[in-house]
Amino acid sequence: SAVRADALANLEGFGIEIDPERNAVRSKQARVISTDSSTVTVLVVPTNEELAIARATDDLVRDGD
Repeated sequence: SAVRADALANLEGFGIEIDPERNAVRSKQARVISTDSSTVTVLVVPTNEELAIARATDDLVRDGD
């Protein structure tokens, strides 16, 4: 959550406001972390990047593409 907060810091000019409490929640579900008054809705969508990379690599090896 600290990395997200840093990455989204100073974006108020674009209408992005992050709710620190929402951002701190750990969940396996997609969730909104922006404030209710934020012009832009910001979501966190949990992913498993390592698994996605492994599957893509497997597909490349099997298909030869």
